Amino acid sequence: MTFAARSWLRPERPGSPEMITDPAERRAIVIELFLVFGITLGLSGVRSLLSLIDSLLRPVPLSQQQVALNVPQAAASLIDLLKQLLSVIQLLGWGALGLYLLWRAGMKLAAIGLDKRSPRRDIGWGFGPR
Repeated sequence: MTFAARSWLRPERPGSPEMITDPAERRAIVIELFLVFGITLGLSGVRSLLSLIDSLLRPVPLSQQQVALNVPQAAASLIDLLKQLLSVIQLLGWGALGLYLLWRAGMKLAAIGLDKRSPRRDIGWGFGPR
């Protein structure tokens, strides 16, 4: 039983990855990497930087601060606006990543309802069910 656990903890190393020579495939992988890293690490880093700046701008010590619901994300209105816009960009980025990965997998976007056959009806449904 100990042997089985050890083999599970130390699986065999995979072989070397194949070299991708097709320029279109290389470009697609670079796009995937930029999307994933930009959405996850990039936006998180910018959001953290804005939080740090916001905390530096607050003159009140943490022990004297109060918590409220639905408050702005920052003390300064410009930083609050930037944080709100980052949230929107992050959500759009996740959606773009999902669409891109579906497209890379070979799925037609019309199969999930993204086509231009009935834009008025789609916009109506976007505002809420009728």
